[in-house]
Order: sequence, then structure tokens, then C-alpha cells
Amino acid sequence: MPASESPNRAEPTRPPGAAAASPVARRRGRPRAADRDTAILDATQQLLDELGYDRLRIQDVADRAHAGLATIYRRWPTKQALVIAAMLHTAPAIVPETDDPRADLRTLLRHAVANIWGPRSQFLVGILASLRTDPELADAFRASGLKESRARLRGPIARIVGDHDPALDLRVDLAPAILSFRVLVGDDPADLDDTVRQLVTLILGEHPTDRSSDSDAS
Repeated sequence: MPASESPNRAEPTRPPGAAAASPVARRRGRPRAADRDTAILDATQQLLDELGYDRLRIQDVADRAHAGLATIYRRWPTKQALVIAAMLHTAPAIVPETDDPRADLRTLLRHAVANIWGPRSQFLVGILASLRTDPELADAFRASGLKESRARLRGPIARIVGDHDPALDLRVDLAPAILSFRVLVGDDPADLDDTVRQLVTLILGEHPTDRSSDSDAS
């Protein structure tokens, strides 16, 4: 490579009055903060899937993402915070709210069931087991991951049974509790849509779902 094209040469001083370099030129060779965050979180989730939570090391994440340890710790001060951020980053996209809260609830549950019994099932088993032995992970999970999951489910359920329903919190936790137990014992659902229908019926209780409309929607 000619010396004039060396990427390591010092940038010449800009003469007075000269136009500033374009934003694209200034960023060349250096990823934006958002891109760097995405690379770190993607690397974290990949390593979690490959190694599990217990064997995950921040140095491995830094190597996989081509990032410095200081960069990672500046954003996520602990391993637990990084893991929760990666889980939220790779979680299914938030489903846009529609005029049919039952349809919204079915869609959320369908995504949850497919995600839990997909390629990440073993990773989820490891995380659930670690919640009992790692207080920092449990605290981080309650403060972000669990809060996010509950907020997503609470929306359509509250629209159906009302915000002041005395059993609202239990209804919100019912599906995650059942799904977590079944993934821990290795009880895979035979039919995804049927599992979703049963969960909706259990959650709504005295507000049973119309099976015919469920069949049409799926």
C-alpha cells in the first residue's frame, strides 16, 4: 500500500475556512455506539447459546465482538446486567396493539411459546436454574427482564378484565410460570396453537376465549 494511503498516517490539519469532513468520512473505520452495542449484545447471546450462563466470560464477549473490556463495563458494569440486556435485545419484537386485546394476547403467547421451545430452550433452562443461585442475576432479571415481560402481558389482559381486577397480577404471571415449569421438566407442547388457546382460557378464567375465533385467527 502506498504511504499516502496508509490508514495510520496522521490526519492533516484543516486549513482555516476549509469545509469540515462529512459525518460519513469522520466515522470511517470506527463503528457507531449503537452498532457497537448491537455487536456486543449479539456476541453475548451467541456465547450464552453456545456455552451457557455459568461458562460465559466477559473476555470472550469482548473477543467475539472485537470490543474492549472497558467499553463493555462502561455500558454494563456486571456480567448479570450484560446477560439481561442481551436477553432483552434478542427478545421478540413488541407486538403493535390492535383493537382486539384477545388477538394481541394470543400473538404474545404464540411468540413466547415458540421462543421458549426453539433453539434457545437449553439456554433458558440454564438461566432459570441460575436465578436460584445467583442473587445478582435474579435482581437484574426482576428489575428489567421480568418487568418487561410482565408489562407486555399486562396490557392486553388488563384491557379484557379491567385494570382493577383483583387477580390481574396472577393472570399476568400464569403463562410465564406454566411455560417455565414445562421447559424445566422438558415437557414440549405437542401443538403450539392448542397450547396458546389453553393458556388464554386459563388466564382469562371467567372470560373464556371463543375457540372458533381462535381457530380463525391462527
